[in-house]
Amino acid sequence: MRSYGSWSSPISASLLARSGIRFGQLWLEDGLLRWSEMRPTEGGRSVLMAADAYTAPTDVTPEGFNVRTRVHEYGGGAYAIHRGSAFFSHFDDQRLYRQDPGSMPVPITPETEGRHRYADGRITADGRRWIGVRERHEVGEVVNELVVLATDGSAEPRIIVGGRDFYATPRIAPDGTRLAWSTWDLPWMPWDGSELWVGDLGPDGSVSGAHRVAGELAVESIFQPSWSPAGDLHFVSDRTGWWNLYRLRDGIVEGLWPREAEFGEPQWVFGLSRYAFLADGRIVCARGEGGLMHLGILDPEPSELLDLDVPHVVIDGVVAEGDRIAYVGGGPTIAPQVVMLDFTARSVEVLRESDDAGIDPSYLSVPEAIDFPTRDGGQAHAWFYPATNPDFIGPPGERP
Repeated sequence: MRSYGSWSSPISASLLARSGIRFGQLWLEDGLLRWSEMRPTEGGRSVLMAADAYTAPTDVTPEGFNVRTRVHEYGGGAYAIHRGSAFFSHFDDQRLYRQDPGSMPVPITPETEGRHRYADGRITADGRRWIGVRERHEVGEVVNELVVLATDGSAEPRIIVGGRDFYATPRIAPDGTRLAWSTWDLPWMPWDGSELWVGDLGPDGSVSGAHRVAGELAVESIFQPSWSPAGDLHFVSDRTGWWNLYRLRDGIVEGLWPREAEFGEPQWVFGLSRYAFLADGRIVCARGEGGLMHLGILDPEPSELLDLDVPHVVIDGVVAEGDRIAYVGGGPTIAPQVVMLDFTARSVEVLRESDDAGIDPSYLSVPEAIDFPTRDGGQAHAWFYPATNPDFIGPPGERP
């Protein structure tokens, strides 16, 4: 028996900092999953990885390369994949590099001593152009814009959309004729209010006929615009006070499954993903409800959602291809994992797990969701973490 606050523990901040790798953006193409992972044992270097259900994880990017961008300073969305080739931002010089299978990375943007930064790009179907966000650090100002550039490095970046303070999520429609993107201006952050725009995308990467289709500064926040296989634009909006899924079809915005739940999250970084499309048009989506994350399959037409039985209560980075689903999952006693799920076969494979430092789960406090009334008549929600240590108990009547 010992007073609370005096218990010794094998868990320390330094142990956790040096033992756990952090998983970033996921990308699923031709059955092969890629993801970025930040390694504390390598000075925080971020490495692009690859694996599938049959092969062990391997490094894609070689030593000396750090897959990380400084756009908006917080970064994210540092790479894109097209037909096996990786296009990524290297942290040291902030240039875009192309790495074809079996080859070393080569730069495809000019040397600017880090003044030009790139993020959140997508490759056109023919593989010839990268379209994404560029941030220029000029004398006395920082300029954000959407640019198009040649994926072989043969031409310098060209501005296709500009004039606003911030841009994110440029997404190319399946038929290659339209581009969607989100934008916002200071002093607002994207979760305060942002706008969703669509324009016609020309064969040379130019954009025309741009018009706003949803969102409003300081009023409505837009998160993760994505095109369905059928060419309908989907997005998450908080127009009801909850981040729910919507679809734009024939100029009409439709709510897909109205719910007091969060299908979005604050967009601190690029490359966040809470939902993705299966081959038949259904949507695999993660939502926060009751303090926990849930993974489900949403059928938009009858507006029905089926929750999947997975052990994870923290879910992020949802991607899909065909009937395969991948995400990063974890929980109070589950270290973050890169998970591949075959929806048809009902098989689940853990491809990679953050090193949990070998901590005995009996030392881990499993939180309990609680809620309580507030003075203004509302209700507050919280997690209660009970004091947990198999080696000690507290004195009777003493509060932790």
